[in-house]
Parts: sequence; structure tokens; C-alpha cells
Amino acid sequence: MRKKPSTPLTEKSLAALDTKKLAHFLYEYALRDPLLFTAAEHLVQYSESHEGMLKLILNRIKGISSGQRSYFRSDARELDHEVYDIVRSIEEELALVCKEDAVTALQFLAERSGAIIESVDTSDGTVYPHLQYAVSLLGQLWAKIGVKEEPKLVARYVLDKLNDNGYGVFDYIIEGFKDVLGDSGYSALEKLFRKSITNSSESDRKERLVDRLKNLADAQNDPDKYIALTKEFPSKHQEYEHLEVAKRLAAAGRAEEALDRMQHVTSDSISWKSDVDKTLLMCYKILGRHDDAYDILEQRFIQGPSKDTLKAVMQAKRAKKGDRDSFVELAISKSNNVYTLVDFLTEIKDVKRLAAIVCNKHKDWDGDAYGTLQPAANLLEVTAPLEATILYRALIDSILTRAKSKYYYHAARYLGKLSLLATLISDFSLVGTHVEYLATIRELHKRKPAFLALLEQEDLA
Repeated sequence: MRKKPSTPLTEKSLAALDTKKLAHFLYEYALRDPLLFTAAEHLVQYSESHEGMLKLILNRIKGISSGQRSYFRSDARELDHEVYDIVRSIEEELALVCKEDAVTALQFLAERSGAIIESVDTSDGTVYPHLQYAVSLLGQLWAKIGVKEEPKLVARYVLDKLNDNGYGVFDYIIEGFKDVLGDSGYSALEKLFRKSITNSSESDRKERLVDRLKNLADAQNDPDKYIALTKEFPSKHQEYEHLEVAKRLAAAGRAEEALDRMQHVTSDSISWKSDVDKTLLMCYKILGRHDDAYDILEQRFIQGPSKDTLKAVMQAKRAKKGDRDSFVELAISKSNNVYTLVDFLTEIKDVKRLAAIVCNKHKDWDGDAYGTLQPAANLLEVTAPLEATILYRALIDSILTRAKSKYYYHAARYLGKLSLLATLISDFSLVGTHVEYLATIRELHKRKPAFLALLEQEDLA
């Protein structure tokens, strides 16, 4: 048995070692471990100067954007992490010692963003937020170092990036560059947008440029300028335009004007109902119209019961904890989607009501709704074994009917749970015994040898 060292391994105990001894130890191990070697190499280069840090970061960016390496879908997380870590290194390390070099690195990263995105075989888009944040950070740091360029040149840079924005990395550059642009830069950018609108013959491009002008108004927190643009460039979608104007007026505290706009918006014919509700709630709160606010929150709770919507409607009613059950019953009586209801009852851990709903619809559960039924079944196992059994059987039936062999393991696992639950159930009259159910699925799925082999392996036959 290895003896426990008297001095524990800590950062302090390592610092107390002779530097030559520590360097020799680290170097020897780094030669055997590529990851440790790279980390040590970074440490050496970082300790040289900010020029070394910049060189290292630029090389890392080149490494993921040169086109020499492609990331498959399974490697997307690796690319996400690398881009995130590069941006973090620029912000938390390089920018602290030299903001000018940090700006250089971020500009280089922005220039290479298209190649980075093209290197990964996935449409998930998880790398985008890191690159979009890098663009905003570029604007922030550029402002801090004191821009040497004329505002017109900065405005031209922003316009060029938006014109070459095929992947959406520069979607938020106007907001991100607000400090570096300033009023004179915004004015120059507006002139460039207007000139492009005049010179453009494509209607789609004109619409995008008008949207950019509206982004400028938003970045300046100027709802009146936004409204003027809607009059100057009328939209084909007037209802949506009224809603967008109302959102900005409400955010500016101009509730009466916002509600005037909302009279032109019919929420039941609009797919963005969440924005409608949010805008109305903001207006009612400003005006002290608590009953109107409650009506919206109640409908939101009925249509999408959840812990958050329950909390919001109870707060609006100034209800006490003891009133909670009446609101839960309201959701059960008014909800049109039983699966949403199951999600809600599972979330608030209301086992009694959840069990009642499961029993009432014991023949109707669709096991394809795995994300809803599995957590509910897991919650019911201890105190409602029959109801948990109903849901696990639905999950098993779905897996076997779809005949996806890679999921058979889960079906066998659920059957193992059913064997244990069966010992806790005294009355199977509602659904049939476990032995009967097992015999039924063996007969129905006798041509699925992979599944039957799993039953034998798990001793469930």
C-alpha cells in the first residue's frame, strides 16, 4: 500500500520546489503528453510578451480556419470549445496587457469567421454566439483604445461587414459598435445605408437595408426615429409593423401610445403571440391596470401551464400558497393539451393529480412523447406504481413498434422496472398483469431477435 505523502500536492507546495527541478519534471512529462506539451508551449509564449500571446492566438485562429481540418458533427463541441477559449483568451488575457493587440486578434477572428463555420459539418449553429460575441467585444475594445480612424471609416467597416454577412456573424455589429461609432459614426452609417437604398434595384436588399436603419434607431434608443422610418418606408406587413412600434413605445414608458398601436394587432391571427402578451403586460403594468394584466397571465397559464406561469399568475392575483391548488385545478379543467399538463404536474411534483390523469387516459398514451412520459413515470414509481407502469408500457410499445434496434436497450431497461413495480401492485384489473403484458410483447415482437436476446441477457424472459 502506497504511503500517503506528508506534504500534500497544492499550488503552494509546487511553488516551494526548486525551479530547475520543477522545469525538468514538467518538460519530461510534456514530451510524452501532446496536450501537456501544447499547454506548456502556451505558457512559455504567454510569458514572453503580449506579442507572443498575439502570435499564439493568431496561430490558433489559423488552425481552425485554414481549411486543412474539417470537424464532423460529433466534433462540433470541440470546435465550439476552441472558439470560446480563443475569445476568452483575447478578452481575459491579451486585452489586459495590450488592448490594441486584442483588437487585432478579434479583427482577424472576424475575418476568418466564415471559414471557421464552413469547417464544421453541422447546422446546429452553436459556434455562432461565440463569434457574434467576438464582434461585439471588438467594438467595445476598439472604443476603449480611442479610435484613430475617422467615424466615416468605422461606419464603412460596419457597412462592409453587414454586406458580407452570409453566416450572420455580424448581425449585431451596430449595437456592438455603438460606443466606437458614436453620434457622428451613426450619422455617417445612416448616410451610407440611405445611399445604398437609393442605388439598389433589388427589393429584398432594400428591405434589409431599411431594417439596418431601424437597427440604428434602436441602438440610439430613439423610438420616434424608428416610427419615422416606418412612415418613410411602409412595410407590406402593417400588423407586424404596429406591433414592433408598440414594443418600442412600451419600452420607452409611453404606454398609452403603445396601446393605440396594439388596437391594430389581433393576437389570435398572429404567430408572435408571446410578443403581443409581453407588450400588453408592460403597458398594463405602467398604467396600473392590474385586472387586465391578470387576464393575460391567466390565459398564458392555461395555455402553457408551468412553474413559472403559475408563479406569475399567483403574484398577479396576490394569491397565497394555500390558493395554489385552485390554480392547478384551473389548468387541469381548461387545458387542451394533456401532454403539456403532464409536463406541468411533473415539474411541480403533484403526484396525486398526475396519477389521476394517467389512469383516466390509460389507453391513449403515445410513447413517442418520450420527453414527457419518461420523467412522469420516474416520478410516479414510488407512490403510484400502477400509473408508472402504464407510462413505461407506452414507452416500450413505442420503441418496439418503431423497430429501432439501437433503442431496444431502453425497452429492456423499462421492462426491468416493470418487474420491480409489479411486486408493488395489488390490482392489475385496469391494464392486465405483468406476466400477461410480457407474453403479449414476446408474441407481437417475436421477429425481433435483438430485443429477445436482451430479454434473455437481462433475465426478463
